[in-house]
Amino acid sequence: MSNLSQAKFSKANDVIVFPRPCTLCESKNNVTQQLGIWVCSTCIGNIQQTNPNLFHVDNKSLPINL
Repeated sequence: MSNLSQAKFSKANDVIVFPRPCTLCESKNNVTQQLGIWVCSTCIGNIQQTNPNLFHVDNKSLPINL
């Protein structure tokens, strides 16, 4: 997934796409889709600190963007 932290303008539809807010804290900085939810880099860091094995299975790292 691409980072949606900046507004983008679609010339085909004349639509401005604004960044999606973080599902957990409503921040709009550095938001990416992680494991099916939109999460900012701060929340990802907090998740990794409190649950260090969340993104690991059998000592293999899962891709961050599924």
